[in-house]
Amino acid sequence: PPADAKLVDDFPETRAFKKSLEAQTAVESKATADFVGKPAPDVQLKSADGKIILLSSFRGQPVLIDLWATWCGPCRDMISDLKQLYSDVGGKGLLLLTVDDQDDAATAANFLDREHVPWPNLHDPDGAMHKAFKPRGIPFQVLIDREGKVLFYQVGEDIGKLRAAVAKLGPEYSSVALPASTKPQ
Repeated sequence: PPADAKLVDDFPETRAFKKSLEAQTAVESKATADFVGKPAPDVQLKSADGKIILLSSFRGQPVLIDLWATWCGPCRDMISDLKQLYSDVGGKGLLLLTVDDQDDAATAANFLDREHVPWPNLHDPDGAMHKAFKPRGIPFQVLIDREGKVLFYQVGEDIGKLRAAVAKLGPEYSSVALPASTKPQ
């Protein structure tokens, strides 16, 4: 090493990154606390045929919403995990919806058709999901129970946490929670 080299515990950039990560975690924890256990905001979305759909119209059945976009790599990667989850909960009453985030509706529909996605996709032309749920990014999942309360709120792609949340909907969903070692590929 050069004569003027000094031993340091960590780099200043690392400390700044850690502080940024801590701040982001605090914001996400607050956002989760602001929603989980409370009634889901009522959001207006558009169906593929242009009809306005209110989130509250699904009350009476649990709803899993995935906010995504075609330009988001992690969102596209999450589709295969969601397809497996959908297959696992098929016929048990959970409604899975994707909501394309500021995408052109036709672009989103074409992508989902190519991926053979069996659930409905809704369009959010005005950013209503962001305004109502305030996610810090996408992919974003929110799980709403039969009574319209938020059970789960997640920015990211942690399918294990999502499956664990779905398993808490009731005994008919308990088999959905899989340990990481048996995660479907």
